[in-house]
Amino acid sequence: MRQVLLIIDVQPCFTPPAGLVDGINALLGRLPSVTTVEHHDENVTLSARQRGRQPNPGTRWALEQDGQLIGSCGLFKWNRGWNSCALSCELAAPARGQGLMSEALRAMLAWGFAHMHLHRVEAMVHPHNAASQALLERLGFKAEGTLREAGFWNGQRHDLVVLGLLAREWLDK
Repeated sequence: MRQVLLIIDVQPCFTPPAGLVDGINALLGRLPSVTTVEHHDENVTLSARQRGRQPNPGTRWALEQDGQLIGSCGLFKWNRGWNSCALSCELAAPARGQGLMSEALRAMLAWGFAHMHLHRVEAMVHPHNAASQALLERLGFKAEGTLREAGFWNGQRHDLVVLGLLAREWLDK
């Protein structure tokens, strides 16, 4: 895992995993945006510029297996005053069910609570994504409710389940 995927890191691991980029973009109603090393380099450069302008950018970690990018996880919307942020993650379909995201999120959350001094982390999950909800609950997240029609992709509004994890709950695990 890496906290930041640098341009020099991308060449050995850049092989878009089957379905990862296209699946996420299809879900969000976007066209595939990262299909070449050059596209990735442009995105990394743009992201670095944005991080320099944003006071609370958070962090994103790349997940790789056997030299291939298989997913990522991140802490974003970092509110330093409230010591809170949101979690996001995605994993290529062939890599699911192996405990890889669980391992990645455990490391990332431990790092976030220790180094970002977080009090609260929240995640929003589509109600039909039972696997992600179950993973988050195994990590100690508690379901807090449903945000009605909070998501919008593919021309439709979607409800999102909100789950939260407090620092004391993480430390008690």
